Amino acid sequence: MVVTIIVLLILATVAINLSVGNNGIFTRAQDAVEINRAGTVRDKVEMWKGDVQIALADKSSTYMEEAEMLQSLKDEGLVKDEEINEDRKVITINGIVIDYNLEIDKSDDELEPDEGKEEMILAISADNGSKIEFYINNYYERYNYNFTIDWGDGKKETPEQGLDSISHTYESKGEYNIIISGICEYFRFNSFLSDSSITEIKQWGTLGLKEVSFSGCNSLKKVASPTKNSLVNVESFGDLFQACNQLTVIPTNLFKGCTKASSFFRILSNTSIESIPEKLFEDCINARSFGGAFSGTLIKSIPENLFKNCVNADEFNSTFSDCINLKDIPDKLFDNCDNVDTFKGLFSNCTGLEGMAPKLWERVENGEENDYIGEPNGDGCFYGCEKLQNYAEIPDYWKQRPTIE
Repeated sequence: MVVTIIVLLILATVAINLSVGNNGIFTRAQDAVEINRAGTVRDKVEMWKGDVQIALADKSSTYMEEAEMLQSLKDEGLVKDEEINEDRKVITINGIVIDYNLEIDKSDDELEPDEGKEEMILAISADNGSKIEFYINNYYERYNYNFTIDWGDGKKETPEQGLDSISHTYESKGEYNIIISGICEYFRFNSFLSDSSITEIKQWGTLGLKEVSFSGCNSLKKVASPTKNSLVNVESFGDLFQACNQLTVIPTNLFKGCTKASSFFRILSNTSIESIPEKLFEDCINARSFGGAFSGTLIKSIPENLFKNCVNADEFNSTFSDCINLKDIPDKLFDNCDNVDTFKGLFSNCTGLEGMAPKLWERVENGEENDYIGEPNGDGCFYGCEKLQNYAEIPDYWKQRPTIE
């Protein structure tokens, strides 16, 4: 009898321990599920934020309103009503807070006054001993400058005349604001000699810029709208944001009032933008070069009137090459561009194109007699665009691999 009681007590103890252990395992498993759910919700919220910003920049797209987004998350069983705080605009899942407050870029077509915004302000991220360098003059043509630069770490300087570049080394890791005030007609970020990263153009200022580039700023994510006189004197935007691969949206009024600019060479090539503002070049009446302007971007469509006022444009070499997400080409895209010399590689490797190709080859004088080889140069214009409905109609020269010069 005693032995039986002892055995029963031992079995009861084992059962209790197993129960406690199982409960611990169950709790950990439940926590993992909640963490996974929070991660899914965070991803969906960030995707929604991105879609809204793209749609606002495009102006021709629609987007899901905040209430619709929240309802969608509830319909999918990802979020409960009690987890949503509409006053703070956060979702809390098992202690994990997800912010769904949308910071909308409110830039519109009109430019704000310059008053109080005369300085250029750049946000940067620096490591211990990291360097940043800017070119302030061109080897071939000299530009004027007379400015003071505050590097954001307590150091200021006024560059002496005759320099081609200025640089600064940060002693401590941190986030800094570089502030430039005065006159600086030529300003180009030197990506090869800089290991500090520009993360945001907070303010363009009124520096009298004539040529400007942030090419190679691969940490740049946000660009402010210019004010009334920020960029009106710019003559060349060549390589403006070339290879800024984290840049997804640009202000709709970026080139507002830029009537003097002639070069838009590679302005956004190899960035991550998905749409082009409809009126981006509306004021760019003296624009000539659009070579590689949107090459390698993620754009899905092109505004039909993008080049409507660019009546002096003559160079469209590889303008949209390697835009693999692009689906169709507006038929009247180049109708007002009567002075074009070259369409070489214009849509080369745009493998997703499915609509009709505009018959640009018909601009070649006596084209039927010379296989449409002449001016404008159409070498490889539609190379790799085999899904185009009229691909068979395109002359061989216009769909061959572009020649390398």
